[in-house]
Amino acid sequence: MSAAPAEQPSPQSLGRRSLTTAAVVATATTLGTVAGFGREAAIAGRFGAGSETDAYLTAIFLPMILLQLLTTGPLTALLVPSVSGLLELGDDRGAWRVVGTVAVISVAFLAVASLAAALAAPLIVALLAPGFDPDVRGLATSLTRALAPLFLFVGAASVLVSLLNAFQRFTAAALTSLAFNLVVIAGALSAGAIFGIWGLATGTLLAGVVQLAVVLFDARRLPGKRYLRVDLRSPQVRRIARSLVPVVLLAVVSQAYFALERVIASHLEPGSVTTLNYALRLAMFPLGFSTALTVVSFPLMSRQVARRDQARFLETLSSNSRLIFFVTVPLSVLLASTAGPVVRVLLGRGAFGVEDAAVTAAALRFYSLGLVAHALTWQFTRALYALGDFRSPLVIHLVLIPASLPVNIALSRAFGQAGLAAGLSIITAAIMVTLVLALRWRTPGFDLWPLAVSAGRMCAAGGVMCLVLLAAGPFADGWSNPGLVRDGAYLTLGGGLGLLAYLAAASALRLPELASIIDALPARLRRVSRGAPVPALATSTQAEEQ
Repeated sequence: MSAAPAEQPSPQSLGRRSLTTAAVVATATTLGTVAGFGREAAIAGRFGAGSETDAYLTAIFLPMILLQLLTTGPLTALLVPSVSGLLELGDDRGAWRVVGTVAVISVAFLAVASLAAALAAPLIVALLAPGFDPDVRGLATSLTRALAPLFLFVGAASVLVSLLNAFQRFTAAALTSLAFNLVVIAGALSAGAIFGIWGLATGTLLAGVVQLAVVLFDARRLPGKRYLRVDLRSPQVRRIARSLVPVVLLAVVSQAYFALERVIASHLEPGSVTTLNYALRLAMFPLGFSTALTVVSFPLMSRQVARRDQARFLETLSSNSRLIFFVTVPLSVLLASTAGPVVRVLLGRGAFGVEDAAVTAAALRFYSLGLVAHALTWQFTRALYALGDFRSPLVIHLVLIPASLPVNIALSRAFGQAGLAAGLSIITAAIMVTLVLALRWRTPGFDLWPLAVSAGRMCAAGGVMCLVLLAAGPFADGWSNPGLVRDGAYLTLGGGLGLLAYLAAASALRLPELASIIDALPARLRRVSRGAPVPALATSTQAEEQ
């Protein structure tokens, strides 16, 4: 027997819990990203840049790319709305049958993919690295066979992450990246010292097992597992099957854009691909909170759609969009204003010279201008998925991305790497605006005026922050301390003053998002942070999560 839909808890208590959950997920995601940088540093420190690491990176390339295309994004996009909706309607039996069917099909596919990768390892290596000499090609082939089970381990973990998100359990799922990277680091530093590159490969396989174990441990506590069945006739399973193609194609198109950007960059001066890669990774790093808020709100919006509560859905979409805008604007301003010191502090050592830092910083400035668009594009795409619209995001990308290529080529010829970075920010902004229009068409009650007014006020606060950072620049240039010390002090003091200026401007403009964030703090911190009264965020949709 399926459970009846649960009563909705109070909006205020759940709104606070929603932001707290997003903060926890953002912290876990950020730690995972930092550990990812540590993983690269550990591998580089232990093995350097040689033929062994070339072979290892070739062997792990295909599993990671295919898993990203076929499991991580698409599975969450498809499974969360279906399972969340059934759970909201009290149909636990139907939800677990969807889970069982998708899990069995996915694991079977991943097992076949693992076997196929092992058998076709020589062909895979020949396609990915045709220039390897015979010894390196042989090592890469052996490593590809050894690492083939990653398809199964990491893919099964992705299925469970989607399941946990549908049940509004986010912390363990957010810790999977951290767990994976820490085990790889341990493998590189310990087993790698004894067994060389095979120790690293063993550590990578173990990391996949640990990642799976983390989510399995949390999933064992989910209610209703007794309904777990395989049901190929389920309407929800058939709906997922019909929606699979557009969701996977969207992931392919998104990856293809970055591949084409690298092709264009390869025709610029040597090192352009590397500097763009560094700049993009640095630019995307601050998006932890906005990503976490989208992850947390996705099952919530899916439940609201399932019970046909369009008013709550639109309030959730509007309030989350304003919160994402409020948090991302100062991060965008900070990166754009301090790109030079950021690059010099994080990368400016060894063979990475002054000219490399200057080129990377120029690209970072233009990438950072698109941070708000990046954050909101994912939020709006997930909102359309919650509404059951899996085709509009694909159509928008298929129309706009090819149209952007001539612009990107022209910008790259005029401004080099910075032009390519500007091109990405422009196309992302265009996609974001078009997604908003698609949402407006799907839900005529979506009032864009309050969102536009809030965005204008937040940009004004961001302008105040930018002026403070620009004013601090000449003082930093006059400091007598050398390089890294001066840059570090400027980032700490100037960045801190800039953020304080943004918060002061937000308070003066009476932005309700500031009060919403303060209300999510623990009571003691809330008492400390209270200053001038700021109106509470007027929404009932901060509610209902977790």
